[in-house]
Amino acid sequence: MRRGQSNQWPRLPALAGGFHLPGEFQRRVGLGLVVVYLLLVLTACGGGSAQGEATVPPCADSQCLTPTPEPGVEGGAAPTPSATPAISSPVAATPGTTESALAEATAPADQPVFQSDLAVLGPVQWATEIDPTTHAPRQQVDSFPTDAPVIYAVLAVDHLAAGTTIQAQWTYNRTRLESFDQSMVVESEVRNTWLEFHLALTQPGAWPRGQYDLAVLVNGDPAVTGSVNVIASP
Repeated sequence: MRRGQSNQWPRLPALAGGFHLPGEFQRRVGLGLVVVYLLLVLTACGGGSAQGEATVPPCADSQCLTPTPEPGVEGGAAPTPSATPAISSPVAATPGTTESALAEATAPADQPVFQSDLAVLGPVQWATEIDPTTHAPRQQVDSFPTDAPVIYAVLAVDHLAAGTTIQAQWTYNRTRLESFDQSMVVESEVRNTWLEFHLALTQPGAWPRGQYDLAVLVNGDPAVTGSVNVIASP
């Protein structure tokens, strides 16, 4: 490392994390600037729940990612934390709506990139907007501006077997963001639905520019990965 360079990441004041399933299940771990959610939208032909949630560890300097203000923000200070979640709890999708959304996707579940006895998953699709009911991607993109309110990553799910553990790992510029890791166990078999992950800003600000990666694991084994860049806002 050259003199004058630092390997210290900006500190994230606080972190909110959790994942959602249809119904009453919801858990938030702390309050903060970034909200990380894992959502599994279940159809009427299957159900699911979560077990064994891991507590999100405190944000260490080497693991943190701080949204920074856009140029011109008075004082250049980072936005203050907010207790308001960025996204409300989802509701279960009807089979007809889900099937329609899958048919309209660019990579439907009949073209999986990962297939096993436990899971059949499509590729990561990045979007700035999702369907509020099915959570299917609407406005798909290949990059995000620094002022994007939400970074959505969505996968078409053809099948998830009962007892399958799904894990999500985020990386920024090849550095793991372990504080953002999420894990869930599907208790009942599900088919033809969407698996959605997202990062959301709860205050005015901007994401650091660079490459954001998402790795989805099935029972601890690598399954699907996706990468996207955050670039300067136009």
